[in-house]
Amino acid sequence: MVNYLSNITPQNSSLNRTSWKYLEEKERELVNNNKYNKLYILAGTYNIANQEICQLPRSNNNSKVPHGFFKIIAAFSHKEGNIALASFIFKNQKPKDSNFCNNITTIDNIETLTNINIMPASSNLQNNIALLEDLGC
Repeated sequence: MVNYLSNITPQNSSLNRTSWKYLEEKERELVNNNKYNKLYILAGTYNIANQEICQLPRSNNNSKVPHGFFKIIAAFSHKEGNIALASFIFKNQKPKDSNFCNNITTIDNIETLTNINIMPASSNLQNNIALLEDLGC
């Protein structure tokens, strides 16, 4: 895990202490259970067009607070010879509940929100049911 000031973003404390945190805990379990040979996590922010971006409270600089966050988990299994994907999206606000599984989305949706072609060599990428089950969904 990399912890640099350039690698952080303001996140609602309720989100950080509940569903986002619980998903991070499940990611750590995936790393430790040795079912997958490699695990990659792609996380980032998104802002919604034509909606005001808030300033970071009590900040002396011009820091902005994103509207939300996304996370894509890519798990590689040499034994099965495939890549399993799971994708999530979170609004940067107090979650309605702490179950991160309620935030499952598609990679297409994340690409639309971020205006980034995350996996340009692939098309029609779908979440993998087995990986979602391994995460507890």
